[in-house]
Amino acid sequence: MESCRPALYWLWAALPLPATAWTLARDHQKHLQRRERHRHISHPTDWTPAA
Repeated sequence: MESCRPALYWLWAALPLPATAWTLARDHQKHLQRRERHRHISHPTDWTPAA
């Protein structure tokens, strides 16, 4: 699914979607990216206790 996501977004951009639907899709994508970034940052092996 990861590889076809850009194609889906290009298709969506080409379609006359209502502004609210486009905003929701974009916000959802940002949320996924933020969650993925947080998962990498907050990985237990990267965590060190405060001295």
